[in-house]
Amino acid sequence: MAFDYLAGLAANLVTTATITASSEDANYDADNVGIGWPAQPFKFNAAALDDTLDFDFASVQQPTLVSVHGHNIDSGITSITVLSDDNSSFTSPVTEATITSPASPTFFNLIASPTSHRYWRLRFNGTNGSPIEIGEVVIGVLQRLTGTHLISWSYDEEMPQSRQTGKDVTQVFAVNLSDYQQRHVNLSFFAETYAERNEIRDMLVDTKFGEEPLIIIPDPSDEIIIHGRVSKRITWERVPVSSGTAFRTSITVEEDPFWVALP
Repeated sequence: MAFDYLAGLAANLVTTATITASSEDANYDADNVGIGWPAQPFKFNAAALDDTLDFDFASVQQPTLVSVHGHNIDSGITSITVLSDDNSSFTSPVTEATITSPASPTFFNLIASPTSHRYWRLRFNGTNGSPIEIGEVVIGVLQRLTGTHLISWSYDEEMPQSRQTGKDVTQVFAVNLSDYQQRHVNLSFFAETYAERNEIRDMLVDTKFGEEPLIIIPDPSDEIIIHGRVSKRITWERVPVSSGTAFRTSITVEEDPFWVALP
């Protein structure tokens, strides 16, 4: 089974994009969808028809992954369209993907043949029952471990709890107020060569061993996607094999908590 991941916050194009919303709550501005913490959300100012979130990446990009982490989208939104264009007015947009029945609390779409465009848009078709709230948006190029074998994965849930949203002690503590419990993903790997082992090592280095978020899609055919932090501790086990030495290890990724914006 392939192990898909977006390695580190720097790989998320949204973090450096200029973000414009069709409306925004003064207390929950659009930039919040790209700060790396779903616990600090964006909120549209009102429930309106076909709300949009626009992203100016400053140069042409070809992202293969679009995901949303933490949201209150309900049945009033019939679909979410991913659009791109070569101008900010979206006069001749290309439909890159259409997401129907988005899963909660997270959902994603893999774009097989993305167009090279500077401007990208999420359009929420329909009218939500209340102003749409979004914790985090990820738009980027999906990366894959090429040689390492993911031999097993599992996830569990824990009860909502208070979590600090950053390292600065002056920042607020975020409480998972949604109906969804926080998830942990446990991944076990078997590497037959040093090069394969180093793929995992480099992935952890890119995230600064949990300082930056990691996007985990254990199985692209499933709806599970995790925006979280990898455990700072990793243990390698040497395994004798006929070809020499292989390595086995397990890592845990803890999902970042969500926040439901208060009225």
